[in-house]
Amino acid sequence: MAEITEYTLAVLVSALMVGGSAVTYATFARFEQTSEVDASLSTLVALANEAVVNGHSSSTLLLPTSTLTCADGILTIVSGNTTASSPVGAQCDFVTSIAGGMHTVSFDSRSSAVDLLVT
Repeated sequence: MAEITEYTLAVLVSALMVGGSAVTYATFARFEQTSEVDASLSTLVALANEAVVNGHSSSTLLLPTSTLTCADGILTIVSGNTTASSPVGAQCDFVTSIAGGMHTVSFDSRSSAVDLLVT
């Protein structure tokens, strides 16, 4: 009888550890995706603002699979279930889908409007 109790406790503890690990991983994955999107948005906004001042800015970035939208001076990045937005220093009107990976991002500013090129 003692062996059955020990075995039952061992199985229950193992199941709880597996469940806890799954919850921890899911929480970390959401946090990682949110951090990646926030960092990408911050960099893109800095590049757009640099283009407003200098007329052009370009950088090679590691970007997540996402959609970039800019309208009425608000740059928005959507990746999975995560969305982040921030104002840029000029009017803009573009939408582009990005496959995850390294991309060269170029912003050009003409007559107080910002355009985007991703290669």
